[in-house]
Amino acid sequence: MTETPTAVEAIQAIRPAVYVKGSDYADDGDDLTGKIVDERRAVETGGGRVHFTDDNHLQLHRAAERPLRRLPRRSPDLPARLRHRHSADEIIDLLKALRSLKVLVIGDTIIDEYHYVQSMGKSPKELLVATRFLRAEEFAGGILACANHIAGFCDRVDLVTCLGTRDAREEFIRSHLKGNISPTFLTHVARILAVKEGWADVCP
Repeated sequence: MTETPTAVEAIQAIRPAVYVKGSDYADDGDDLTGKIVDERRAVETGGGRVHFTDDNHLQLHRAAERPLRRLPRRSPDLPARLRHRHSADEIIDLLKALRSLKVLVIGDTIIDEYHYVQSMGKSPKELLVATRFLRAEEFAGGILACANHIAGFCDRVDLVTCLGTRDAREEFIRSHLKGNISPTFLTHVARILAVKEGWADVCP
């Protein structure tokens, strides 16, 4: 299935009995894509029906806009102004136009390490919760994450970052970079690779 700005082709292929959208799509005039009418028609043609939920947790674009409240006063209404000025097709075409750009990314490499544990109970003598280690996962963070995100839009990305001479983790870093990223690693004896650890309790 080719990339499309709407779900019409997917609806026609799947022919869902019920197609669920957030309540913010119930009014055709408030639709972000401007294509909800086409999607509704495709659902009904396939014998299904459209259901609009009133659960705020499903209104994903509003949740995505919350971080904008921390930005300057004019920033929170940016998504609304953007969707009134440009259609979904226009925005997608603008993103595709980024393919030809050659981008240089410079910054610090960080390895994000997550430890998954299971609670075993509170220690009888201390205000601590005893946990049992289950597993660990590592992710390419810092400038590596930035480069990977940009590489999803641009065909060529050059990365420059500094690694230490001890435990540089170069093999791990290379294996977690997208294929269209060309890395250049500088080394410094005083450089220590930053590893940020996080913990997550896994419910039994």
